[in-house]
Amino acid sequence: MKRILLGNMAALAAAMGVGILVAGCAGRTEPLAAAPPSPIAAPAVVLPAEVRERMDSVVEAGIADGRMPGAVLLVGAGDQVAYLNSYGNRSLEPNVPMTPDTVFDLASVSKVVGTATAAMLLIEDGKMTLETRVADLIPDFSAGDKGNVTIRDLMTHTSGLKAYENWQTAEAIRGDGEKSDALIRRIASLDKSYQTGERTVYSCLNFLTLARVNEIVAGESMESLLSRRVWKPLGMKDTSYIPRPDMIARWAPTFKGALPASRTPASTHDPLAFYYGSSTQHCPGNAGLFSTAPDLAQWCRMIANEGEVDGVRIFKPETIRLWTSVQAHVPAHSANNPEGGNPIKRALGFQVSRDMHPDGPSESWINHTGYTGTYFFIDKSKKSFVLLLANAVYSQDPPQMGPPRTGVARALVRYQYGSDSPEE
Repeated sequence: MKRILLGNMAALAAAMGVGILVAGCAGRTEPLAAAPPSPIAAPAVVLPAEVRERMDSVVEAGIADGRMPGAVLLVGAGDQVAYLNSYGNRSLEPNVPMTPDTVFDLASVSKVVGTATAAMLLIEDGKMTLETRVADLIPDFSAGDKGNVTIRDLMTHTSGLKAYENWQTAEAIRGDGEKSDALIRRIASLDKSYQTGERTVYSCLNFLTLARVNEIVAGESMESLLSRRVWKPLGMKDTSYIPRPDMIARWAPTFKGALPASRTPASTHDPLAFYYGSSTQHCPGNAGLFSTAPDLAQWCRMIANEGEVDGVRIFKPETIRLWTSVQAHVPAHSANNPEGGNPIKRALGFQVSRDMHPDGPSESWINHTGYTGTYFFIDKSKKSFVLLLANAVYSQDPPQMGPPRTGVARALVRYQYGSDSPEE
């Protein structure tokens, strides 16, 4: 286990080649040197030892239970990084220790960090709205009674599209064309599996479609748009759909042992995102983004601070409020619950967390998970967040990450609101 606290943050930052902020008088911070926004900022607030130890025990138990080979935990509080720790290994064959700069396949966390972020840039720019109809941009999408589906429907998972699709159905119609185009054509041809707006069905197809809409409206790939407008301004040096060789060298593998046929170390785990592929022209919207905990901390800080980090403004505050506010509250249906359960709240891409504390503003808690083992939880009212990144699918497929994710989020909530948070 490698703890990163105030005393050795400078050494870590130097090793990673990034600038830092150092604590000054009366809790103020002063820049060490002129530099782009730092992926790792020295904590102005250090979590109490009992909170750190509680989170450590949750993660270590997950490793001991075989839920994951290792993990990186990063906690932000008061708009600063308060705790950064790495645990276990990123690979067991051979043993390679987990490090804070490990690069993770974000899986469905890509939906919000990548695709929803790009969509909100275009909405803020006035190039589309939440009521823009998908069929007005992808005419074939009007098939199957989908002509009324809007950007809002895609982002809240209330469109009518089913949860997933077999990539072979796209390959069967591809011909000589691109795989990405074939998959979009296949999704566009589908009938609704339910009436738009009557329920929520969490669907990768919604965000594959949204990614193509983003690129049509922007006139450039999501890689280009996000790199130019978000990642570079925030100093997110290790976030990309097309990872560099030095990123691949720090990879947390998602397959144990020999890679499946046609896969490379840089392959995204999700089958549809892998089939779709990432290029300078098109990027998948449901998965396919790669990043590190320090990079994602910059994005979480931007969300928690209503669009601005270290004087760099990415979004207007009103855009962040729209993006993170409840936009749908309807029954959720899934393969495990086809009849639908209690209504759940969704923002634009985000899941709005269920009540975690009687004294907390529940609609302030937003999160998202990724199949590979990735997770973030943001408390907007406290400007705080937790990142737990793991390559859990390396150890178990399907992964079982519920207890570690819930445990670290509840530890933060208990710290901020008191000890009345229910235990799990």
